[in-house]
This record gives sequence, C-alpha cells and structure tokens, in this order.
Amino acid sequence: MKTRREFIKSAGGAALLAPWAGQLLSSAQPRLPMRPIPGSDEFLPIVGYGNSQAFRSGDLELSRQLIDILLDRGGSYIDAGGSSALLLAGIMREMNAHDDLFLGTYINSLDEETMRRESKQVMEEQGGNGPLDLILSAKLEEFGANADKFRRLKDEGLTRYVGVARHRASYHQEMMNLMEAGVVDFVQVN
Repeated sequence: MKTRREFIKSAGGAALLAPWAGQLLSSAQPRLPMRPIPGSDEFLPIVGYGNSQAFRSGDLELSRQLIDILLDRGGSYIDAGGSSALLLAGIMREMNAHDDLFLGTYINSLDEETMRRESKQVMEEQGGNGPLDLILSAKLEEFGANADKFRRLKDEGLTRYVGVARHRASYHQEMMNLMEAGVVDFVQVN
C-alpha cells in the first residue's frame, strides 16, 4: 500500500505530464487538416506530394517509405506523370492502398488516343480497380481548346476528375477563366 507521501509525489508527477499525456501515449502522428473537394462529399488533406525525385529515379524502397510517412500523417494526395505515375500506381496496388491514396496523374499528350492509352496504362498498373482519381494537364495554354478531350476521359470512366496545374502567378487568370467556365474540377497552383 502506498503512503500518502508516495501518492502525492506520483499524483504531482502525473499532473505535470498531463498536457503531454496524449502525445506520450499515442504513437500516431498529427493528422493533416482536410478540405472538401467542391461539388463532392470527398475530403483531401491540404498538403500532398509532388513528383518526388525518389519517384522519378525509380527508387522503390524510398518511394514506399515516403508513402508510408504520408499515410501515417493522414495524407493521401500525390501527383506524378510518366514513369513516376506508373511506379506509384504499382506501389498503390502492392500496398493495397487504392482507397487510401489520391493520385493526380499528368497526361502530357493532347492526342486523344494517347491520352486514353496513358490513362488505361496507369489504371492497369493500379490493379484496374476503378478510374483514376485525377488527370492533370500542365499545358494550360492549350487546355481550353482541348477540354472536351479531358471531359470525354471523365465521361468514359477513365478518371473521376480533370484539372490543370501551373506554378506561376501569371497563369492564375487563365485558371480562373477555366474554373468559371466549369471545364476543370481541380486547379493546382503555387
């Protein structure tokens, strides 16, 4: 049986640690804040990964570690194109993380058959279980004239969303025009 003195010492120590008790007892990392995807009932974390050098170089082990860190923090969004998108799609399939990750896939071509082929190739690498989350174009200057091609990919069930991505403020007005015209679901900006 504890003495009164021992009890007071342990209670005082517990009181001092109380503000940090949650952090000390929990091994989970802080979760990223989320925002709704407008016009849907889905939410995405406000931070994601861009096309990491690990993805571009084909470093599977580091890519898996990066994805584990992202998922551990409540993240899900990754954007990539070309061989990086295929690498990520394969890891998604391997980790059975199709429902946990939200992949933005850059399509570089504006030739509709090539766009369709690239989309199907990434879908197959993911395991063929559903459409791509997001198809992105970095060709903002040409997107408006080709928006119908991207919309057809969505209508055909190859993607759930279409969008544009540019990193300079000089592109913001054109992005606003595309949003106001209702031709994009997503914009990715600096």
